[in-house]
Amino acid sequence: VMSIDEAMAEDAPVVHDEPVVYVAGAPDTLEDDNSHAAQRGEHMIINFPIGSRPRKNIAASIHGHIGDMDKGFADADVIIERTYNSTQAQQCPTETHICFTRMDGDRLVIHASTQVPWHLRRQVARLVGMKQHKVHVIKERVGGGFGSKQDILLEEVCAWATCVTGRPVLFRYTREEEFIANTSRHVAKVTVKLGAKKDGRLTAVKMDFRANTGPYGNHSLTVPCNGPALSLPLYPCDNVDFQVTTYYSNICPNGAYQGYGAPKGNFAITMALAELAEQLQIDQLEIIERNRVHEGQELKILGAIGEGKAPTSVPSAASCALEEILRQGREMIQWSSPKPQNGDWHIGRGVAIIMQKSGIPDIDQANCMIKLESDGTFIVHSGGADIGTGLDTVVTKLAAEVLHCPPQDVHVISGDTDHALFDKGAYASSGTCFSGNAARLAAENLREKILFHGAQMLGEPVADV
Repeated sequence: VMSIDEAMAEDAPVVHDEPVVYVAGAPDTLEDDNSHAAQRGEHMIINFPIGSRPRKNIAASIHGHIGDMDKGFADADVIIERTYNSTQAQQCPTETHICFTRMDGDRLVIHASTQVPWHLRRQVARLVGMKQHKVHVIKERVGGGFGSKQDILLEEVCAWATCVTGRPVLFRYTREEEFIANTSRHVAKVTVKLGAKKDGRLTAVKMDFRANTGPYGNHSLTVPCNGPALSLPLYPCDNVDFQVTTYYSNICPNGAYQGYGAPKGNFAITMALAELAEQLQIDQLEIIERNRVHEGQELKILGAIGEGKAPTSVPSAASCALEEILRQGREMIQWSSPKPQNGDWHIGRGVAIIMQKSGIPDIDQANCMIKLESDGTFIVHSGGADIGTGLDTVVTKLAAEVLHCPPQDVHVISGDTDHALFDKGAYASSGTCFSGNAARLAAENLREKILFHGAQMLGEPVADV
């Protein structure tokens, strides 16, 4: 089973044919499904209600809508439906996955190239049967991740081997192994159906997002969910329907990849709008302007879809600079001028808008602790994971600016589970926002304490110190 079409076929081989045990979200057909499963004394456990149906090769699925789709398409003067496909791609970080494990007394020490030290500790501790305080994860200098080092791919193998033998273990992927065993970008097949009036105003939007996750389930709901969740709100419409389905297959495993699903959904709806504009003979930029989101507008569709979890509210667009951005873009590329031509070469122009977020609402958190040394220098214990992005430098400069000292007087220890408080890790372009602000707040707190105690020692008001 290699493709989405093969995985969803009625007579498709079942990738995971063992009986399934659901902790939550069991389908009504569970008993019948398991009666046809291979009885090898093994079973598959589904921990969360993610719409998983392994007997149908479905790793995860979700559906939602707002409004009345039948009415929306009935009111349309024109309807188009298009399907777009994406391919599997590798993150190709400069440094391949590498891990070194050793025992320190009765504690397991893991030196890893990882984006998520605390998640790594939690998962490895459970897998090797140790308490978390007996596992010490040290994030070494990381040569890039781009999503690939969010997953635990070889660390648990090293940890298990060290626990069994008591010996240090080093495991490093070759570049060939990186392409085979590392997670890649999800293959996607996205179908967009648009209904619109003659002036280009949308009356209905439907997105069917299908993804190929490979043999496992890494990010099998959250990445595909971001396809509609980070594209449909750009074009608010009263009638919207989305379906997300992720399939198991036998290709190399897929997982987190920079962009995390958003580019695929945005590409599909942008191309469909461009083709709609061409069919209606309306300027592509004009059709975007007529349908795009505006500041303060309620994003109703986000009340029906989230990043792998049920939304708790219907947000509004708190900020939106699209009007000015599109105006400047129109001027900079001379949108209204004739398209240039050089002999047989026609030079085209296009327009696209995309939304992307920083961090994950209600989940992300970061912590930082700063120590003042007796000579006036500082040690920053940051949970943030610098994976080649310069986060350690950002934290150093933020702390130095607040504490009014040269950066050379600030030393950062980051991504070490023994020497910093919990941090969710490095992803979603959120390091500076979360880990950076944690460092800033810690520095401000320490500065207030320094001023307070200094004022006491000098017998002066804090304002005069």
